[in-house]
Amino acid sequence: MKQILTILIFFYCLASFGQVDTVKFNGFDFVFTPSDTPLNCIGLDKFPEYKGGFEELVKFIGKNIKYPEKAISDSIQGSVFLTFIVKSTGEVTDHEIKKGLSPEIDLECLQMLNNMPNWTPAIIDNKPIDYRVIFPITFKL
Repeated sequence: MKQILTILIFFYCLASFGQVDTVKFNGFDFVFTPSDTPLNCIGLDKFPEYKGGFEELVKFIGKNIKYPEKAISDSIQGSVFLTFIVKSTGEVTDHEIKKGLSPEIDLECLQMLNNMPNWTPAIIDNKPIDYRVIFPITFKL
Protein backbone atom coordinates (compact mmCIF):
# COMPACT_ATOMS: atom_id res chain seq x y z
CA MET A 1 0.00 0.00 0.00
CA LYS A 2 1.47 3.30 -1.08
CA GLN A 3 0.96 6.34 1.06
CA ILE A 4 1.78 9.71 -0.38
CA LEU A 5 3.35 12.00 2.16
CA THR A 6 3.17 15.65 1.45
CA ILE A 7 4.87 17.85 3.97
CA LEU A 8 4.06 21.46 3.42
CA ILE A 9 6.34 23.53 5.55
CA PHE A 10 5.17 26.94 6.44
CA PHE A 11 8.29 28.57 7.76
CA TYR A 12 8.03 32.01 9.08
CA CYS A 13 9.47 34.22 11.72
CA LEU A 14 7.27 36.19 14.07
CA ALA A 15 7.74 39.35 12.04
CA SER A 16 7.24 38.88 8.33
CA PHE A 17 5.72 42.30 7.79
CA GLY A 18 2.60 41.01 6.02
CA GLN A 19 4.37 39.40 3.09
CA VAL A 20 3.22 36.09 1.63
CA ASP A 21 5.48 34.16 -0.71
CA THR A 22 5.24 30.62 -2.12
CA VAL A 23 8.28 28.62 -3.20
CA LYS A 24 8.21 25.27 -5.02
CA PHE A 25 10.92 22.78 -4.05
CA ASN A 26 11.01 19.09 -5.00
CA GLY A 27 7.31 19.16 -5.85
CA PHE A 28 6.24 20.66 -2.52
CA ASP A 29 4.85 24.14 -1.91
CA PHE A 30 6.50 26.04 0.90
CA VAL A 31 4.62 29.12 2.01
CA PHE A 32 6.08 32.02 3.94
CA THR A 33 3.24 33.80 5.73
CA PRO A 34 2.94 36.48 8.36
CA SER A 35 2.42 35.37 11.93
CA ASP A 36 -0.60 36.40 13.93
CA THR A 37 1.74 37.26 16.82
CA PRO A 38 3.39 40.64 16.40
CA LEU A 39 7.03 41.20 17.28
CA ASN A 40 8.78 44.53 17.42
CA CYS A 41 11.69 44.14 15.01
CA ILE A 42 12.60 47.78 14.61
CA GLY A 43 16.32 47.89 14.14
CA LEU A 44 16.61 44.21 13.18
CA ASP A 45 19.32 44.04 10.52
CA LYS A 46 18.99 40.34 9.71
CA PHE A 47 16.58 37.54 10.54
CA PRO A 48 17.97 34.19 11.70
CA GLU A 49 18.70 31.82 8.85
CA TYR A 50 19.37 28.12 8.50
CA LYS A 51 22.96 27.68 7.32
CA GLY A 52 22.82 26.95 3.60
CA GLY A 53 19.48 28.73 3.23
CA PHE A 54 15.93 27.59 2.73
CA GLU A 55 16.66 24.74 0.30
CA GLU A 56 19.10 23.18 2.78
CA LEU A 57 16.51 23.52 5.55
CA VAL A 58 13.98 21.68 3.38
CA LYS A 59 16.51 18.89 2.75
CA PHE A 60 17.27 18.60 6.46
CA ILE A 61 13.58 18.34 7.35
CA GLY A 62 12.96 15.81 4.58
CA LYS A 63 15.74 13.59 5.95
CA ASN A 64 14.72 13.96 9.59
CA ILE A 65 10.92 13.72 9.64
CA LYS A 66 9.01 10.60 8.70
CA TYR A 67 5.22 10.31 8.70
CA PRO A 68 4.59 7.87 11.59
CA GLU A 69 2.84 4.63 10.60
CA LYS A 70 0.24 5.02 13.37
CA ALA A 71 -0.61 8.52 12.15
CA ILE A 72 -1.00 7.16 8.61
CA SER A 73 -3.22 4.27 9.73
CA ASP A 74 -5.30 6.68 11.84
CA SER A 75 -5.52 9.13 8.87
CA ILE A 76 -4.12 12.00 10.94
CA GLN A 77 -3.46 15.15 8.94
CA GLY A 78 -2.92 18.77 9.83
CA SER A 79 -0.36 21.23 11.13
CA VAL A 80 2.05 21.05 14.03
CA PHE A 81 3.17 24.44 15.30
CA LEU A 82 6.70 24.35 16.69
CA THR A 83 8.55 27.18 18.32
CA PHE A 84 12.21 27.51 19.15
CA ILE A 85 14.85 30.12 19.88
CA VAL A 86 17.87 30.72 17.68
CA LYS A 87 20.39 31.91 20.28
CA SER A 88 22.96 34.61 19.58
CA THR A 89 25.44 31.72 19.20
CA GLY A 90 23.24 30.15 16.49
CA GLU A 91 22.21 27.25 18.73
CA VAL A 92 18.58 26.10 18.36
CA THR A 93 17.06 25.82 21.86
CA ASP A 94 13.82 25.92 23.84
CA HIS A 95 11.97 23.56 21.48
CA GLU A 96 8.27 23.51 22.13
CA ILE A 97 5.08 22.29 20.48
CA LYS A 98 2.53 25.09 20.52
CA LYS A 99 -0.14 23.03 18.74
CA GLY A 100 0.28 19.31 18.18
CA LEU A 101 -1.48 16.66 16.09
CA SER A 102 -0.73 13.33 17.74
CA PRO A 103 1.90 12.05 20.16
CA GLU A 104 3.70 10.23 17.32
CA ILE A 105 3.82 13.22 14.95
CA ASP A 106 4.74 15.60 17.76
CA LEU A 107 7.62 13.32 18.78
CA GLU A 108 8.91 13.21 15.18
CA CYS A 109 8.93 17.00 15.05
CA LEU A 110 10.70 17.37 18.40
CA GLN A 111 13.33 14.79 17.42
CA MET A 112 13.96 16.75 14.22
CA LEU A 113 14.44 19.95 16.24
CA ASN A 114 16.78 18.15 18.66
CA ASN A 115 18.98 17.19 15.69
CA MET A 116 18.87 20.58 13.99
CA PRO A 117 22.29 22.15 13.46
CA ASN A 118 23.10 25.74 14.38
CA TRP A 119 21.66 28.62 12.40
CA THR A 120 23.06 32.03 11.58
CA PRO A 121 21.62 34.24 14.35
CA ALA A 122 19.49 37.37 13.97
CA ILE A 123 21.46 40.62 14.01
CA ILE A 124 20.68 44.02 15.53
CA ASP A 125 23.24 46.83 15.36
CA ASN A 126 25.84 44.35 14.06
CA LYS A 127 25.41 42.17 17.17
CA PRO A 128 23.88 38.67 17.22
CA ILE A 129 20.75 38.32 19.35
CA ASP A 130 18.41 35.56 20.54
CA TYR A 131 15.30 35.29 18.32
CA ARG A 132 12.14 33.18 18.64
CA VAL A 133 10.91 31.39 15.51
CA ILE A 134 7.50 29.82 14.85
CA PHE A 135 7.80 26.82 12.60
CA PRO A 136 4.55 25.17 11.39
CA ILE A 137 4.75 21.86 9.52
CA THR A 138 1.68 20.47 7.77
CA PHE A 139 1.30 16.72 7.35
CA LYS A 140 -1.03 15.61 4.57
CA LEU A 141 -1.81 12.11 3.30
